[in-house]
Amino acid sequence: MTFFVCGSSYSSGDGLLNRLEQRWSTIFSGLINEDVENYAKDGGSTDFVIYTTIKNVLKNDYKKVIITWPPIDRIMLVRRENNFLIEGNATHTNNLYGNQEEFVKFLSLYYKNWTNDLFTLKITLQKILLLQTWLQNANCQYLFINTNSYNLSNWLNLNNLPIKVKKSMLDAFDNMDDEQILAEQEEIKMLVSQLNLNIYDPIKFDLTSFCTNLNLIDPKTQHPSAEGHKNIAEYVFNLWSKSYLY
Repeated sequence: MTFFVCGSSYSSGDGLLNRLEQRWSTIFSGLINEDVENYAKDGGSTDFVIYTTIKNVLKNDYKKVIITWPPIDRIMLVRRENNFLIEGNATHTNNLYGNQEEFVKFLSLYYKNWTNDLFTLKITLQKILLLQTWLQNANCQYLFINTNSYNLSNWLNLNNLPIKVKKSMLDAFDNMDDEQILAEQEEIKMLVSQLNLNIYDPIKFDLTSFCTNLNLIDPKTQHPSAEGHKNIAEYVFNLWSKSYLY
């Protein structure tokens, strides 16, 4: 049965000389001895992953799904006149329309005035929970892995952090009292408690830290090297085997 893979550049193979052959999903396919369809996109956002996953699982009836969640600051927009998907974040965009001056100006204003790390995290966790439930209802086996750290260890202990650290994390810190900060911490704890932590550990594990600790990030591309993709494939294979084969 064919595996479905979706994520951003760590799964699409950005930076590799031959991404189709060297990326971890291809290596994983050989390890698991099953076909893998990779829908990951350079610069992909959480919304892109959810949209693409539901669309293609429904269309192709995939029953084995692996998601590598992108950094949470990215946004997906759609051009009105042609349904062209645009992915962007605070520092760059990754396609034709993203280079247009109007879009660059929009992103600058959006990230300056209309983003909030606290709510971005909470909304992202809600979206992950929604896809988790959807996949369970579709009788899919699934594996979620974070590409980057969500800094959850700090968010889960928000009330006990030094004021300087809290201020760096909470954009509206000066407008929040201790009761509000505690309430935010408890809300995040509630969301995390609903995650299937048996096969998904966003607190202790992410692919960037995994590759960095093993010196497997290419300094030129800031993405996993070919050896890094081999290690990711082995990690995913072992985790999948532990979760579903044994």
